[in-house]
Amino acid sequence: GFNYLGRFSGGTGRDWEPLADIGALREGVDPANPAVALEINALAQDGPDGTRLDIALAWPAGILAGADVAELASLWAQALTALSRCPDLAGHTPSDFPLVAAAQSDVADWERRGDVEDALPLLPLQEGMYFHSAYGGGVDTYRVQQVAELTGHLDPDALRTAVSAVVRRHQALRAGFRELADGRLAQVIWTDAEPEFHVVESSDARAADALAAEQLSRPFDLADPPLLRYVLTSLAPDRHRLIQTMHHIVADGWSYPLVFGEVVAEYNAAVGAGRAPEPPAATLRDHAEAIRAVDHDAARAAWAEQLTGVSPTLVVDDTAPVGEHVSVVRHLSEELTRALIGTARDRGVTPSTVLHGAWGLVLGGLLDRADVVFGSTVSGRGGRLAGTEGIVGLLINTIPVPMSWTPGASLGAVMSDLQDR
Repeated sequence: GFNYLGRFSGGTGRDWEPLADIGALREGVDPANPAVALEINALAQDGPDGTRLDIALAWPAGILAGADVAELASLWAQALTALSRCPDLAGHTPSDFPLVAAAQSDVADWERRGDVEDALPLLPLQEGMYFHSAYGGGVDTYRVQQVAELTGHLDPDALRTAVSAVVRRHQALRAGFRELADGRLAQVIWTDAEPEFHVVESSDARAADALAAEQLSRPFDLADPPLLRYVLTSLAPDRHRLIQTMHHIVADGWSYPLVFGEVVAEYNAAVGAGRAPEPPAATLRDHAEAIRAVDHDAARAAWAEQLTGVSPTLVVDDTAPVGEHVSVVRHLSEELTRALIGTARDRGVTPSTVLHGAWGLVLGGLLDRADVVFGSTVSGRGGRLAGTEGIVGLLINTIPVPMSWTPGASLGAVMSDLQDR
């Protein structure tokens, strides 16, 4: 009998997995068990040097001789080695990507671009962003940009090397989004996805701003990674800007400082001024597996209960085309900030509840309603999977916040009810 147990990634901290320094799982057979002439158990283990196939052969001594089984195992190993060297058999099969329902035609299409590391389902918010980006009539509002101000002497080649190293570290930064044969989507992680990196001299800050605007205006092809690009511009011998432009579908606001922090660490390592950062404790695949393991039926039932009787809260009725996003920023004084935090503490609610509650009351006042629902962003990090704080990716999600109150109720009661809900 032949039993393939699957592929395992040891040392991730999840339950019931083999560790690289212990070895594969083995089994014993009771001598009284009915004899099987030859039993084979195989599993693949991911380790620091790649994936290793472990095969255990078991046989009853009264039927087969150990020398005969050893010879059989040797012949089998030779056959597997010969197959591994056959160029016509190179590449992956759908079974290498168990988290998505890919066909062999999908895999072949991916591999025309290059070697594939993994294929993962889209995370919840990625599905919405993909829809708006792919079917937005040519309008894609999910391009984002961050600019780092750098001072001192700078080696552009070392910075290019640092950026490439960070892209190699994080699966999300090598992801492209492909439609499968059955119409569903997958984010495909390619082994290599070198980002654009240009060095441009700027005469002044205005020219640098224009350069950043030009980079932000260029669209991304979601099927062709990496979905980020860089421009390094120097305003003076000791003043530089690193312009990072990416599609929001591959990274959230939590990820941006992670990326820049690792770029700086990798740069320091490249010029001999520090050590490269440690590998991430958890990967995007780990997070995708954790999301997949959630009881989705229970989650839907819980949300259905919370949203029963809730009606949409529409601030704008028409469907005018989306234009450029414009931000308005207001800074609360330190005195008011302290007062809000103190009041929240005295009332037994969090500052987050106060901010959300105030927004709900504003919406209610604008619409003359005492019940509203609005979206709120959650980080998507934490939970049972350790190390999510170091993952670069779009882990955030937007959840509905239903809020209702009785006209004339005290602010304290409204905030307490919101927090309880």
